[in-house]
Amino acid sequence: MSTLIKTIKRLGAFRKKFAGGSWLLSLIVTFSRLLINWQIGVGKSHALDNLVDAALASGIYDSVVVLAPTHQILRERRHYKNPPANIKVVKLKGRPWKKCGPLDADWKSLEQRGMANLGRDEICYNLCQKSSTCSWPQQFTKNNLQGANLIYAPQAYLENSPFFIDMLKDLSGAKKRILVLLDENNFAMKNTRRRVEKVDIVRFLAVLKKVNGKYRSKPVYIRLLRLTKRLTTCKTKDLRVKGWKFPKIGKKLTYSIQKIGDRIYGDEFNYILWDLQHFHLSRFTSREVTKSGAIEFSITPYIDHDFVVFSGTAEPEFLEYRLDCGELHNPYENYKFLHKSTTWFNIASNLGTRSYFRSNSQQILDFFAQLAVERIKAGKKVLFVAKKRFIPLCIKEMNERFAEFGLSYKVVHINSSTSQKKIKKLLKQNIVPIINYGVSGVNYFEKYHCAYCLTGYYVNEEIVNTILQDIYAEDYTIPIQITTRGIPRRRTASVVNFKDRFYSIQQLAPVALRHMEMDVVLQAVGRVRPYTMPREVITFQCSDHPQIDYTAEFNCIEDARNYFGIANRRQLQKTLNIERIRMAKENGMSQRAAAKHLNLGIATVKRYWNYNE
Repeated sequence: MSTLIKTIKRLGAFRKKFAGGSWLLSLIVTFSRLLINWQIGVGKSHALDNLVDAALASGIYDSVVVLAPTHQILRERRHYKNPPANIKVVKLKGRPWKKCGPLDADWKSLEQRGMANLGRDEICYNLCQKSSTCSWPQQFTKNNLQGANLIYAPQAYLENSPFFIDMLKDLSGAKKRILVLLDENNFAMKNTRRRVEKVDIVRFLAVLKKVNGKYRSKPVYIRLLRLTKRLTTCKTKDLRVKGWKFPKIGKKLTYSIQKIGDRIYGDEFNYILWDLQHFHLSRFTSREVTKSGAIEFSITPYIDHDFVVFSGTAEPEFLEYRLDCGELHNPYENYKFLHKSTTWFNIASNLGTRSYFRSNSQQILDFFAQLAVERIKAGKKVLFVAKKRFIPLCIKEMNERFAEFGLSYKVVHINSSTSQKKIKKLLKQNIVPIINYGVSGVNYFEKYHCAYCLTGYYVNEEIVNTILQDIYAEDYTIPIQITTRGIPRRRTASVVNFKDRFYSIQQLAPVALRHMEMDVVLQAVGRVRPYTMPREVITFQCSDHPQIDYTAEFNCIEDARNYFGIANRRQLQKTLNIERIRMAKENGMSQRAAAKHLNLGIATVKRYWNYNE
């Protein structure tokens, strides 16, 4: 039975009881793997910071690692902003490419080809004049990480290097336990397929044969050469056996291989050993040789430590499936949050899809523009949300409508790359911000009263399959399909073939679809904090809300117009013409002059000349 928390008083009591660091620490020590699934605004970020304090003070863990989707989110963390004097805090960052200047292009080329070692030696240390004051090349060294109590890093490191946490443990010298805290679950939903092209394997083998003779008698070189040769001729069945553990090699040999490869093949050489070293840890059922001879396999993030995922939209069973981590304890699964004065409406119509939005944008944007004007005139702040590809159209059309209605507001796009300084400046002006689905780390709309989705957010079978079956080779995958049916309209995913209905994919497909669609929508409208503050939300999805019931749901735009008392295009145009003709009359224009000035027929002007008298 669920407990619904819908008042500020009850929310405060919940936070006091459950958001303390000691309480959360007792849970993680007991269960090892946790999901904190509080909705946006309930207090996940504060709880994460409190848990950091408790874990460091307890002495149970040598290090705490905090991972978030963006640097902007990391910068909001308590100890990131103000590191305590008595603990060593390390902030891992991406390459400061803006400071690289003209060297950035060469660095990008090396990064994309897996040759960061060569980049640091050849570019950072030999060519860059700022190397003496730049800490980035040294951040993944023992000198930097040794004894680190608290490490902050973007999740991209874990996405790109599945054994990133173990690497941090080794470099930091942690002898006891590590606690990993993950803000949101983006890291677990990235495509885990790795692909090594046949031509890259052949080139890598050719380079290995040219390395300095002093390495050739060493066991690691002999094993590396033998396994690489074997890869050039193997079939899929050969990959699905043990014995594919590529050796770790030293920095000098790594540098030598990259240097020779770059000299011989230039930009066409890719350093593939990082991927090959992960290969032996992949599932046998994910391995295959493609028709072109490429090697494909899947490797998921590996966290063999205590960890907590803080996410209001994560699906426990799907996270367990993606991480292959066993049971993920979800202590708050029976708590739901929605402010008692929040109204949440949904338009369950296909008109919001990519295929139909553009041709139906006039009636859709007419409705939202009029509703937004009403709310703004009533003193409310409005946030728009739309699919990124339709942002320019929405801005143009909405600004034209605002001008028609005499509203001195402009619609402005704000995204994750918009600087904090620019956002703060914009929000002081008469604007209606519009954000795209998928935006993260933008938390400037907590005081906005309304969030309106101008479009829906949908994905196709291929995208759902990316996070559902990317851990399997092609011969192990099961075809799935997405169908839309019912009143109100609902989308669901299922297996295509009846004989496959007993596989776990049948149960996981709708969960994957919900994560890829509705969870993205909830993250976007969650910017205005509807779960903890009185808000008006309108989503545009053929989907249930996974946690709450809608205040009302509409099957079409006309139903929504009728509910809110919004005029259709014909009625709207009539109202606007009446108002414009009235103003022309008050300004002393004749009927003929008004018709010419307003670009209206003389018959229309005559019809409404005395409309209000």
